[in-house]
This record gives sequence, structure tokens and C-alpha cells, in this order.
Amino acid sequence: EHITRAVEAVDLLSFSIVSNFAEQTQWHKLPTTQVLAWLIPPRNEFPPQLRAFSLTDTAGYVQVDTPKAPRFSRLATAADFAALIGEKETYRTVWQPAPAPNTTAPNYVIGYRVNNKYGQTDGVLLASLQLSYFEKFCAEQRLDETFEVLVLNKQGNPIIGCSKKVTSPHALPADLQKQIKRTLSQLQDHPEKKEEWYHANGYLFALTKATTQDDLFVFAVSSENRLLHLWHLYNIIGGLVLILLFALLIGSGFVLQLQ
Repeated sequence: EHITRAVEAVDLLSFSIVSNFAEQTQWHKLPTTQVLAWLIPPRNEFPPQLRAFSLTDTAGYVQVDTPKAPRFSRLATAADFAALIGEKETYRTVWQPAPAPNTTAPNYVIGYRVNNKYGQTDGVLLASLQLSYFEKFCAEQRLDETFEVLVLNKQGNPIIGCSKKVTSPHALPADLQKQIKRTLSQLQDHPEKKEEWYHANGYLFALTKATTQDDLFVFAVSSENRLLHLWHLYNIIGGLVLILLFALLIGSGFVLQLQ
């Protein structure tokens, strides 16, 4: 739920920026300071899940970007970028652009098609996600070492994990990779479904849609024995609390009778 809300907040901010360009004929001819002012949130306060914004032309060249924006390479050759430029039904997508030479790999980005006032494609807005924010939040929610949460892209590859153990799809067991791909396909083929649950080899798995665009998914796995142990523990604690409350009520009644 938290991941969904965090991504939705980036969407809302990005769509408000895109709407500014929809009122222009050619934003390329505007002063850079004006374009940059649209890219920077009010009071220069970027939400913690957002690293930076970059604005490209239709050829894939970054024209304006905010501080801390990653450097990209070969944007125009990426299938996701081409879809934003050429396919009218595609207005938003999530992918990892190739980093520029001699730079560290960039965060995953959410790309938004930018149209001008005539409805013509005039560029792409790239919102770079701050992966460390998601990783920190996720790590704090771990129940134990058997509990793992991954944020997957639409191909089923992990882009964010609770622990540093999982940094690529190849870090997952082969049978688990196949199960994820099968379950992911089922969710994508049935838009009305929001999540799928299954268990195997002593583990309980869940795959949930993280966005309404079906381009990010949350995968969770934990040991069934551990979950049962926690369930029994919570039942015992709940029972002790009820006994304590019952004892307090009886004690209070006895005290009142003595008075």
C-alpha cells in the first residue's frame, strides 16, 4: 500500500508538470529558467521517493534537468522511449534507461509523454525514482530473515528489494522466477485481479499490483512456519490481554462492593 501511494504521488506531480507543457506550442523556445521552474516542485521540496526530473526532446536528448538527475545514454533506442514517442495509447511507462558512459547506473524512471497544445508529441518527462527510499522503508517492515519483498517491473525483474541479497532476477531461484512470470502473466491478462496468492516448498507467496497501469508489482515471500508461529504468538498475547482485562473488571467490581 505504501509503495502504491508513493508512486501515485510521483504520478500526480508529473502529470501537473506535463499539463504546463500542454498549453505551449514549442517549449524548446521558452527560456530554460521558465522550463526549469516547472520541473522543480514548490519550495524546491522533492518528495523523498523522487530523485529528479529530466525533460527530453523527441530525439531522446535531455534538454533540461533538475539537480541530482542521472545521465542517460541511448534513450532514443530504448523500446520504452520509442513507445512514448510513437504510440498514442502509451502515455506512461517504467523502465531503466542505459546510464551514460563512466557514470553509475541510474535509478528506474517513470516516463511521461509530453504533448503540446495541438496534441502533438513534443518530448518526454523522466521522473527518476529514489530507490534507497523504498529500500529503507521495505527493510524496516521485514518480519524476519525469511521475509522478503520485491518491487518488480512488468517483465518480472526485481528493481527494489528489502535486503541487499536480491539485486537482479538471477539472484532468485530458477523455479521461483518461473512462478513469478506465470503469476505475473495471469495478473496482466486479467485486469480485474489485484493480487494472487500461492504456496510451495514451505513458503507463502503473494504478488500484488502496485499501480493501476500494471507496470509495477509487489512480490512478497515468507516461511509458512514463521507466519504460523507469529499467528500463534499473537493469539497468545491477545488471550493474555483479554484475561488481564477480565481480571481488572472483576477486581474493580470487588473494590466497588467493598466501598
